Amino acid sequence: MYTNGLLLKLIINKNLSNYISIRNVVFVFAMIKNICFVIFFTTTLFNAQNNRDKRNYLVYAAQVSLYDKKYDDALKYFKKAFNYAPPQTSYELLTASSVALKLKKIKLADTYLKQAVTRYKVPLELINSYSTLLPYADSKPIKKINNSYKDLIKEYYFQLQNINAYLQVEQLLIKDQFVRSLPNYYFGISNKESVEMLKKYIDAVNKKDTVAVNKYSKYVNFNDENFENLKFTIMKNTDSLNIEEYIGITKKYGYLENGWILLWHHRLTYGENNFVWNFFKPYISSEIEKGNMERDFFAVFEDEYNISNFGKQKYGTESQFEQYPIENIKDVDILRAKVGLPPLYYDKIIYDIDIPKEYIIDDKKFREAIFSKIKSL
Repeated sequence: MYTNGLLLKLIINKNLSNYISIRNVVFVFAMIKNICFVIFFTTTLFNAQNNRDKRNYLVYAAQVSLYDKKYDDALKYFKKAFNYAPPQTSYELLTASSVALKLKKIKLADTYLKQAVTRYKVPLELINSYSTLLPYADSKPIKKINNSYKDLIKEYYFQLQNINAYLQVEQLLIKDQFVRSLPNYYFGISNKESVEMLKKYIDAVNKKDTVAVNKYSKYVNFNDENFENLKFTIMKNTDSLNIEEYIGITKKYGYLENGWILLWHHRLTYGENNFVWNFFKPYISSEIEKGNMERDFFAVFEDEYNISNFGKQKYGTESQFEQYPIENIKDVDILRAKVGLPPLYYDKIIYDIDIPKEYIIDDKKFREAIFSKIKSL
């Protein structure tokens, strides 16, 4: 999912155009104030940048360029971004590879696809179904990745810094998912079959097929109070035991990203005085300061905690804005910039997310904010 954002305050200021119609003295004062904002923002921004920040700013610029169909610029920014730091997710590599394929940069596309597997273990199914790669399904890089996928997965495991620690975390994940699949085991169906049952149930509801709805509803709407109470107790205890082991592994080997979901299950107590966050909050904060982890790491945790307790969010990481409104929509871009996130408008044009109606931003100023951050990179 990505410092001070005073410049962005100018972007979302819907009254900026009204300054012209006010007396000159007010206009001059406003402009001086805005210039001070820009200077302060620029100084803070570039003093605070680490390589991950630079990578992210360039990726944002690449994605916006791709949206504008400026493919040469998009690929240029992706290439620069990955020189500063490895991609944050495999999706960045898949998107970059699709741009390279469009520009007939076959070797580069091949490199990005290979890295998506060897660095991030991206599923082959995702590569073959990724929307921007679908037009190139018959290209040499796509065919090559399909033929060499097993060998590339082996390379993924071979390059892990500590395979023993990684596998320890994977064992915790197996337990984590097992307790969340107890209803499937109760019915004697696999996780894959469970997904199929859900699809059939939704299809039956849409077709108003009451016979099929009754047939599949037990798999979707299973409701046994005794079973649910037992499942909740087992899940709670498993999460507690897992996070204790994860803390021990982290102390010994450092943070392993494949265990993120174990921490996610404790999001509703984020920042509270307990053994989980008393360890992870200062530990991860220290890693962020060192430039070893993303500055937006805690944003989604904070939003989830605030939603659970107050019904509102701070950064806008939860896209259901009508149900979970942003507490301070006027300054949301400033808050997002402080943790390295792009303006909220970015989510609208890149991910087609319906942003709050109260959110005001100028499209031109948005692009200026995105591209101003990469001028010296």
